Amino acid sequence: MQHTLIRYIRNKKGQPRGVVVALRDNNEVCYGYSICNPIDPWNKHKGLKIAIARALAREYELPQAENTTKQIMEGYANLSKRAVNYFKDLPKDMVEFEQ
Repeated sequence: MQHTLIRYIRNKKGQPRGVVVALRDNNEVCYGYSICNPIDPWNKHKGLKIAIARALAREYELPQAENTTKQIMEGYANLSKRAVNYFKDLPKDMVEFEQ
């Protein structure tokens, strides 16, 4: 069974524009993200699907835009703290996101 934590990345108006996820795949916690181009409409289901696919593929390459990278890393940091509490049966060093 796959357990997933989700955190939405929001713009200054509070509207979602991306998502970061932490999911457990066997005895490993993987992180993934999806970020929407500001000119495109946000699609929750498509964003989650992309973020989960990136997590399972262990794809950690971030976009080149500095502001976007900062938002994703902040999302990962917050989610990592939650993941330590959520996945209590795993050692902390296996759960925390390494930058």
